[in-house]
Parts: sequence; C-alpha cells; structure tokens
Amino acid sequence: MTKDEKPENPNSKYLIDLIVSQDQISQNWIKFLLGIESALATAYWVILKSSNEEPALHGLGITVSKILIPFIGVTAAVAITYIYARESRWGSWFIQRFVMLPQTPDVVFPSEPGVIDRQSAGYLSNVVRALCIAIVVGWVIMAVTGFVDATAS
Repeated sequence: MTKDEKPENPNSKYLIDLIVSQDQISQNWIKFLLGIESALATAYWVILKSSNEEPALHGLGITVSKILIPFIGVTAAVAITYIYARESRWGSWFIQRFVMLPQTPDVVFPSEPGVIDRQSAGYLSNVVRALCIAIVVGWVIMAVTGFVDATAS
C-alpha cells in the first residue's frame, strides 16, 4: 500500500447497504406519492363525472368533496416531498460522515440539531420538488374549477 492510499474500511459494505436502502426508501415514497395522487385524481374525476351526469347529486357532499380532495392531494404532495428531501439529506449526511471518519463506526448519528437540514438534498430532490409544485398547481386549478362549477349550478 502506498502512502496516498487509505486502508480499506471494513465497514464499507454497510455504507453500500445503507445507500441501497436509502434509494429503495426514496423510490417507495415516490411510488406512494403517485399512488395517492392517482387515487385522489380518480375519485375527483368520478365525482365530477357523476355530478355532471346526475344534476340531483349537486349537494353539500359533492361541493365539499370538490374542495376536500384537492386539499388532501396538496397536503399529501407537500408532506411526501418533505419526507423525500429529508431522506436524501440523511443519506448525504451518512456518506459525508463515513468519508470523514475512517475506521470509526461509533460516531454515526448527528449530535447537534440542524445538521441534517444543512445537508444538500441533491438533484433528484429538486426533481421531486418540481413534481410536487406541478401536482399542487394541478390540484389548485381543479379545486378552483370544481368550486366555480359547484357554485354555478
């Protein structure tokens, strides 16, 4: 071994496992987000379609649903995007700590508050944030059009 080479850390396998696990967790959060949003969009479409075909269904429940479903969609998108970004920051922090601490696996979790929030969330978190913004804008448009449609009838 040359003097520029670091000795191989026996805990490298655990870091790789951690990175793979973080990636799977992040992917599952995105799947969860898309599942929730598609179910809410389907429910919203069914309510709009049924209320347009059956004018007798125009009641308080339909009006509330036209506002409540987009609200739930916006809340879910923002919450899951926050969770996704937080997961990304944790992964970044773990990697930085692993690189900084050769052969010392005992210092793993942050001891001072705010350390994770200062980590970079990464490119994919920005993509997920953009997706969240698009979802929120879509739900706001649907809520406004649903409210206008409900008050017009």
